[in-house]
Amino acid sequence: MPYPILRDRQRITGVRHSLAESFNAALKRELLQGASAFPDQATAYRAVFRCEARYSKVWEFAREWSVRTSDIGAVVAVDAVALFDQPKGTWYASESRSGGFAVTHLSYCFLNPLRWLFGTPVVAGAVRRKSNSQADVLDGAMYSVSLQYPSGIVCSLLAGYLRPPHADPWSVTFTAEAESLRIVPGDNTPSSAARYHAAGKEELNWTDDAFIKQAKVFFSAVAGGGGTRASGRDALTDLRTAAEIETMARGAVHG
Repeated sequence: MPYPILRDRQRITGVRHSLAESFNAALKRELLQGASAFPDQATAYRAVFRCEARYSKVWEFAREWSVRTSDIGAVVAVDAVALFDQPKGTWYASESRSGGFAVTHLSYCFLNPLRWLFGTPVVAGAVRRKSNSQADVLDGAMYSVSLQYPSGIVCSLLAGYLRPPHADPWSVTFTAEAESLRIVPGDNTPSSAARYHAAGKEELNWTDDAFIKQAKVFFSAVAGGGGTRASGRDALTDLRTAAEIETMARGAVHG
């Protein structure tokens, strides 16, 4: 009796197509914000998989801390490091396949969460070092970037696909007038924060999975259950900053 089976398969296929079309429409609406299309495939990839930091408790804590000016004074500086050993030959270490270091690495580690805290920055300077002479290969690449945020906060970013033994892979230090905060964001690992103030040092730790929270919110938004914490417009703003960093870094003498 093949007909009932075939009929069930056709019904399931129809549901799949409907779900895919609904998902695609919601994704376009959230990310393109009225634009007809992304300029290229790499930009589309970066826009879809973005902003996980906004669902992380350590970044939420940093955001809450940064606005407590009556206690901490004004935030005046940020110093951040993100060092990762990327396997050679992967898409992540390919400039053309990944969309570039600033898009793939800097946006995720720094640009999006820091803009969430302080606004859209001005790129004051950017240089890079490449250990591989091949144009498309980013193995061992190192970037140094200087930013300034609207309130005057100065920011130094150091990021690379090179991590010395026992070095912290990812940390951000915020300096305010009356105290400082150092966070270690987790990447599928526990995250932590340490506050340094007149009374001493206060440490906090979290084990939340921000990717799971992000996925739940996203799928709820696709199903019509509300919006996400970051819009497509947010992603495009970060991409413009990343593009400016790449342009400036490649123009440096050793780029």
